[in-house]
Amino acid sequence: MQNNFFSNLRIESKNKILLVLLSIISAVWLFGIFSSSILGESSFGLLANFYLSFLYSKVCHQADHKSFMLGVDQLLVCSRCTGIYIGVFFSLIISLFVSKKFSKKMLMIIYLAVFILLLDVLVNNYFLTNYFKISAFISGFIFAFLISLFSINYFKKESYDIK
Repeated sequence: MQNNFFSNLRIESKNKILLVLLSIISAVWLFGIFSSSILGESSFGLLANFYLSFLYSKVCHQADHKSFMLGVDQLLVCSRCTGIYIGVFFSLIISLFVSKKFSKKMLMIIYLAVFILLLDVLVNNYFLTNYFKISAFISGFIFAFLISLFSINYFKKESYDIK
């Protein structure tokens, strides 16, 4: 019994370290999204913005009319991707402090989040004449937050079940 306790304690410690590392990576990724506003128009800022824009173009369409502006600078990803990355970041941070185990009922909530995201994509792209950035951000945030929270919880649970 005592051996199992120490084994679970080691696994929990490794999980925390992994969550901290993922949170740091997520924070750096978010910094990059906002970097054009943060770094300004210095030569370093312009060079960093050029490379980061290229990097983010591999994961987002970066359409001007679908991206938020921060001051006079456009974010490097669209509003939905911004919501997704912020949602992942918040789920990682919350997972560091909350160790509540979720049940399989959580899957129904995730299905609902996927449905809301798909509905928002359809409405914004095919039925509305003006793209609604806030709904895209919110649907992306909810989707990523719930998927990440559920995935983190699942991997925490699986690490305890491995003998």
